[in-house]
Amino acid sequence: MTYNYSYSSNFTNGFNSDQLHSEIKNSIITNSNTNFDGINKNDDIVSIIFINQLNINDLIILNTIIANHQPTPNIGNKIYNLSITEKNITSQIYYIIATIVYPGSNIWPNITNIRGVSYMEANGTNYFIRIYDTTNNKVICEKNLSNTNELINDFGTLSDISTTNAIWEIQCKVVGNTTVNINNIHIYYN
Repeated sequence: MTYNYSYSSNFTNGFNSDQLHSEIKNSIITNSNTNFDGINKNDDIVSIIFINQLNINDLIILNTIIANHQPTPNIGNKIYNLSITEKNITSQIYYIIATIVYPGSNIWPNITNIRGVSYMEANGTNYFIRIYDTTNNKVICEKNLSNTNELINDFGTLSDISTTNAIWEIQCKVVGNTTVNINNIHIYYN
């Protein structure tokens, strides 16, 4: 039995077929391990396929799984931890927090995400953190942030990652009259 959902209407938080497959298989839907047959996506239609028709309770569970589906991004399964503590950054131009030697994507596995713990004092407007490749004059990632509580922040979409050796700077600048504190940068890769 096939249950069709609209990709654009029912998956407004995104869609990850593998994750949804696991969510259905691990649910309390009756015999989900043997009855569930798979997921197909064709244009705007996401088809959830079961060998046998679901009873009304199982259909309610399936609809709840679909409504609550929130894809978790693959941030990588390995972490390079850059342990830093930089407090009271007030510079309104990019200030260098740390420098790393990136060996290039030919040597270091695919970087999937860069995150760090950071926050600003409550009297500020916002602040920017970026990873800058000084060797090739490229922005690897950059994020405009405004959190006043210590949070793990994603530093943005990655781009222009060099295939060869490069010097990367972790940089920060503030907007307005505030200070920023940064602790630990994590580089995730596969």
